[in-house]
Amino acid sequence: MDKIERILITPGIFLIVLICIFPPFFAVKLSERETIHDGIGYFPLWNIPDSEIAFERLTDLEYNPESVQDIEDYVIGFNKVLFIFNIIVVTLSTFLIIILRRKLIRKKS
Repeated sequence: MDKIERILITPGIFLIVLICIFPPFFAVKLSERETIHDGIGYFPLWNIPDSEIAFERLTDLEYNPESVQDIEDYVIGFNKVLFIFNIIVVTLSTFLIIILRRKLIRKKS
């Protein structure tokens, strides 16, 4: 591996570290009648979302603690599928760039 390939790998490693520090989460409303779920985005590990954020994202309403809304049915979860998908896309993209670069160098030789 030469210097240019190491430089090409650096952004891929940086993106994987960012994905690990800011992983994706989802919100679910569990009830007897219906279950609602949706991805709520990426949050830093030191500020993981809570049930209030799940309520606000799934209902498009601001949570008011004085209201009769019960937020215990709103649950936050780590979105493993999106996390793994992001890691795979970054890894494959990085290696694809390196492979294409090597093929272009061979054609020039």
